Amino acid sequence: MDNLTKFCNEINYNDPRNTNLEEIELDTNIKEFVININKSNWIYTLFSCQGHKEEKNNHTLPYFVFIVDNNRINEFLKYIYNTTPTYKVTTYNLPEIASNNIFLSETNNNKILYPLAGGYEFKINPAYSNQHYTVISVYWDTNCIDNQEFYDKLKLMANTIINSNQIYA
Repeated sequence: MDNLTKFCNEINYNDPRNTNLEEIELDTNIKEFVININKSNWIYTLFSCQGHKEEKNNHTLPYFVFIVDNNRINEFLKYIYNTTPTYKVTTYNLPEIASNNIFLSETNNNKILYPLAGGYEFKINPAYSNQHYTVISVYWDTNCIDNQEFYDKLKLMANTIINSNQIYA
């Protein structure tokens, strides 16, 4: 029994390598990402949601619950960071302000945002871990729901990882 199978037994979950992802129902915008990321030999998904807008301003956030090889967590975090969409800032020329550089958000009802504030957020929660693997949950904010750039960056992440696997195989 290999280390991933042992880990999955510890968390009482089936080894994701034994799941035929082509046959299960996955959200359309993340299906390709989930299938491809699970082809890696170091990141696997347990649960996922592309995020959904619902009635009365309710929503479900985009999220993934991953199993990540402990030796590659830093690399995983770099890839996750790069999934956030590009934040678009508008600069307005306000003569009464000496610097003429005030940044206003296009998505925040024109509230002033400091240059350090961004338009997208994600939350990372490490959970159970052993000496080989860690369960890591990642949630993105509502701005990533129905955001094609976000979904494209997820696909790019998976494809980059798969291509790097082939180089090092």
